[in-house]
Amino acid sequence: MIPPSLLLIRIGRVPIVIPLLLLWPIALALLAVGLPVSLLLLLFTFRPRKAWLALVAVGWIYAFFTAFRGLNINVKGRNRWVQIKVL
Repeated sequence: MIPPSLLLIRIGRVPIVIPLLLLWPIALALLAVGLPVSLLLLLFTFRPRKAWLALVAVGWIYAFFTAFRGLNINVKGRNRWVQIKVL
């Protein structure tokens, strides 16, 4: 599963390209710092079941965001056309 790298928003004839590829290192750094801290806090409060759930939820969240790759939304009105693509 490869995460999405570009978000293209086109309103009428004006395209807006947002490089999601640049946001992934920031998200990975936050995850690398936040996950061990949260797991240690959950283990020290004697809640190993919730710690396991937090660890599994990271995989679910990653799968959720990678599922957006290939999303294409087109909305056409009388005078306006909006298109959203996740590449």
